[in-house]
Amino acid sequence: MLDRAYEGSRTIEVTDCRICYVRRGAGPPLLLVHGVPLSLLTWRHVIDRLARDFTVIAIDMKGFGRSQKPQGDYSAEAHGRTLAAVLAALDLDPVTIVSSSYGCAPAIYAALARPDLIAQLVLINSVGGLARRHSLERLLRITGVTPALRRVLGRGGLMKRIFAARLRACYADPSRLSSELVDAYLNLLDTDSAKASFLATLREFDEQRLAERLPDITQRVLVVWGQQDRVLPIDAGHRLAARIRRAEFAALSNCAHLPHEEAPGPFAALVQQFAGVRPERGFPEHRGDAC
Repeated sequence: MLDRAYEGSRTIEVTDCRICYVRRGAGPPLLLVHGVPLSLLTWRHVIDRLARDFTVIAIDMKGFGRSQKPQGDYSAEAHGRTLAAVLAALDLDPVTIVSSSYGCAPAIYAALARPDLIAQLVLINSVGGLARRHSLERLLRITGVTPALRRVLGRGGLMKRIFAARLRACYADPSRLSSELVDAYLNLLDTDSAKASFLATLREFDEQRLAERLPDITQRVLVVWGQQDRVLPIDAGHRLAARIRRAEFAALSNCAHLPHEEAPGPFAALVQQFAGVRPERGFPEHRGDAC
C-alpha cells in the first residue's frame, strides 16, 4: 500500500526541512494536504481521479509521512509557512489547496499569508468551526497529559489498538478500515521523531486563534463535510462556512470524517466542479454510496 502511494515520490528542500511529495497529471494545479497523524496515503482513492483534469501534488507535511521531521516550530502557522514555501519552490500557477481536518489550518494560514500563490481552498471536515476548543486540544493543554500520551505512543500493541479505534471513528462504515491501512499509517509514525512531531503539532494548535482569522480569507472556499462525522459534527461545518465571506457548502451523505476516502467519486466531482473544470450550478447534497 505504501509502495503504491509513494510511487514516483520526490523531495524538495524548503526553509528548515525536506518535504516529500508525489505529482500526477496535468492541468490547473491542486495541492493536497492531509490531516494528522496521517500522510499523503489518505488521498490514495482520489489522486488519480483528480489527475485526469489537474496537476495534482500531494505532500506529506513537515514531521509526517516521509517528510523530514526536524525539531522546531510545529504550530499551524509554521506548517502554513512550509506549505507556502513548497508552492513558491515548485513555481506553480496559483493553486487550489484541498485539505482535510487539521490540514485545513495550515492551508488557511498559507492562504492568508500568500494570496498570490493560492487561488482558492477546499476545506474537508475542517478544524476551526467548533463553538469551543477542540477536545483533543484542551486535553493536551493539561499538564502531564503529553508525557502520558508519549508513553502510549511508545507501546506498540496498545498504540495500534487506540489508533485503530480512533481511525474507525472517522468512517461512517468502519469496515472500510483495513488492518493493512492501520499498519501503513503506523509504519510512518513508528519513529521517535515522527511521534515528537505529532505531539508538537497537537500541543501547539490553537483552534480559537484559527477561528478568529476565518473572516480574513479572501479566496473562494468550498467547505465539504461528511454528514455522519462524529469527530467534527456537521454543525461545526456550517459554523465554519458562515464565518468565511466567499464560502460554499457541500455535504456528502454516507460519509464521516474522511469523505474523500469513503466517496472518492462524488468528492472528486465536487472539486472538479468548484475548480471550474466541469462547471455546474450550485453544490447540492451528493450521495456517497458509489465508490
